Amino acid sequence: MALTGCAGALALDAKLQCAAEADRTPARTRGEFPFRLTYVSQGQRHVLEDATVCQLKRAGCDASGRPDTWTETLKSGRPDVLIHSVRAGEMTRQFLASTGGCSVLMEQASYRREEANPIYAVKVMDYQGDKPIGGSGGAGATAALKALGIEIVAFEQWSAGAADAPSPSFKSKP
Repeated sequence: MALTGCAGALALDAKLQCAAEADRTPARTRGEFPFRLTYVSQGQRHVLEDATVCQLKRAGCDASGRPDTWTETLKSGRPDVLIHSVRAGEMTRQFLASTGGCSVLMEQASYRREEANPIYAVKVMDYQGDKPIGGSGGAGATAALKALGIEIVAFEQWSAGAADAPSPSFKSKP
């Protein structure tokens, strides 16, 4: 379906403006954001540490509203930071640390986040065998983890190299 009239003209205008912005690259194209998640399970305090690494994948375009896209990895090389896993037959539910997306982390020259009893530091992934079948995050994921007797007590994340940034020791579970 071809766009005609005003809609077609606006789409063409945005496309031309994006082509003109081809050299637009964000001021920062890479960033590291160490984090520390502290939780209590069976009366024992556990600390998970790693760093989110953000690398520019594609510069966005202001004219079309297309945001920058980022590749997000963990400095440790692991795919996720596992807090807890529950298995029932072929079904597995994994509770993972949720560190926030690169688009949020890369927006600011210096990033610092500290929360006591955070509700958005956990995400859940459900699997049937090895196949992911769903997931969620936020308050519901944190409440489900708490129902299993595991409470997230603190979450910190900061820009690498910040004056008050501790160096992560990568003590998290494999």
